[in-house]
Amino acid sequence: MFALLVLNSVAWGIADIILSGGFYDPILQLCDYSQNDLTGYGTVLADIACDLTATVIVILSVAQDITMGSNLAWGLLVRNGENDLSTFGSHFLMTMRKFLAPH
Repeated sequence: MFALLVLNSVAWGIADIILSGGFYDPILQLCDYSQNDLTGYGTVLADIACDLTATVIVILSVAQDITMGSNLAWGLLVRNGENDLSTFGSHFLMTMRKFLAPH
């Protein structure tokens, strides 16, 4: 199942590369990037699904071996939780920024 989520994320990423793009304006001397709305959301949501699934897998795997004296297991849980929260938070903020931006 996780392999399907990863393939889904890769497919959204490829579609995003193909459908989004940028250009350079030599007069204003700046670059502009145009994000495709559908692939932008699809890529972020697919990444969130992968991150959440990986977190659940780690928690279930480590929870079987965890004991009160197992510093390694607790360390894995804490680091994975921190990583997942920061990843989810950044994805959520990027999605909401795009969603709430004036069109």
